[in-house]
Amino acid sequence: SVTGVQTCALPIFSSSSANEVTSYESGFRRELESFYAAATSGSPVETDGYDGARDVALCQAIIASAREHRAVENPTQF
Repeated sequence: SVTGVQTCALPIFSSSSANEVTSYESGFRRELESFYAAATSGSPVETDGYDGARDVALCQAIIASAREHRAVENPTQF
């Protein structure tokens, strides 16, 4: 297992409740464990750098959309 993984909890707002909190710790933990297994055994990774870059591009598009109050075309394109 991977040590040193910290909990990341983000508030999720919906019309029914603004107090819900979702933890993403298990998803990050599984991703790091998968990466560690691939790095130490030579097996292929489940998500590669291209997938990671698309995720970052999407996050940047979400921030830009919120700041600029507009839709972002091709939000996963980098």
